[in-house]
Amino acid sequence: MRFSALAIVGALVGARFAYAGACWKAETCRDNHFETKQNMVSFAVNFCAGTLSQPSAYERAGVASAFSIGSWGGNITSCLNAFIGIVNACHGTVNGGTADSGLAHLAVSFGDCEYL
Repeated sequence: MRFSALAIVGALVGARFAYAGACWKAETCRDNHFETKQNMVSFAVNFCAGTLSQPSAYERAGVASAFSIGSWGGNITSCLNAFIGIVNACHGTVNGGTADSGLAHLAVSFGDCEYL
């Protein structure tokens, strides 16, 4: 399972795909700590693998946090697309973002200035 999830993430990080979400409008918070893009990708794999059968989930990894509500339909790829989409579109410019996929909503914060 871990190998296949990492292979999927590797493909997603390099691929361009439609991102159905929004970066937060606030600029990156000053004097705060943020997880690296690489750490956020690892967080995505762990978070998505653990949320497939949950109606809602909240996790922290270092100073980052993620919240999901709704159903991913047991499909890790949908969750990973949303999470990695937020990371690719928003990391380095703002502190996080949101994405919707079917019946699920995801919010991801990269640092400690806005906890979910």
